Amino acid sequence: MTEPERPALTRDRIVAAALRLVEADGLDKLSVRKLGAALGVEGMAIYHHIPNKDALLQALVDRVNSLEDTPVPEELPWRDRLRAHYQRFRRVVRSHPNLAQLVLTRPARDKRSADATEAQCRALAAGGLAGPALLLAHRTIGSYVVGFLSIEVRAALGDQGQSPSVQLNLAEDYPFLSGLYAVDDSLSWDEQFDAGLSLLFDAVAALGGKDPRRQPG
Repeated sequence: MTEPERPALTRDRIVAAALRLVEADGLDKLSVRKLGAALGVEGMAIYHHIPNKDALLQALVDRVNSLEDTPVPEELPWRDRLRAHYQRFRRVVRSHPNLAQLVLTRPARDKRSADATEAQCRALAAGGLAGPALLLAHRTIGSYVVGFLSIEVRAALGDQGQSPSVQLNLAEDYPFLSGLYAVDDSLSWDEQFDAGLSLLFDAVAALGGKDPRRQPG
């Protein structure tokens, strides 16, 4: 009896298999040898479709970003549009915790991500920003989102930051920090993320299109 013919090796099959391996075992366990074994080919065959490990990592980022394509209606108010875009990105990151740090630190280069960035800039323009103000607002909001999600994913993977013994010593010497831990425990991740976006959107609205850079003198 002859063995069933294997599907042709393609870039799409390689990236899909790499994503399955990372989600099962973690990014640090991904290797060309393991990937080749999962695909039933010699590892070197992969290089006919993807030139190197860096290109494979970039392909994973682009693939994950393309998996969430919920449209954001342009007729929504600018705040709602921005919130929808950043909530979409949060869903992507939370759905793939083993790839989260890669997604958060490496810009996607696919058309879907470029379209999303363009739409975010259009929303900020609708909020009255242009030029340096728009650039700085976009980067500031993006930095908040990346930083927040880094903390959230670390917590989801079991890294809770300070140990309870350290936290217990805060009450006497650091009453404000101790109080913040109590507040943190009372708020969900959803509430914190949404409230942080609201704070930033309020700052954009208050800017009124002015250049936020500090003026000399």
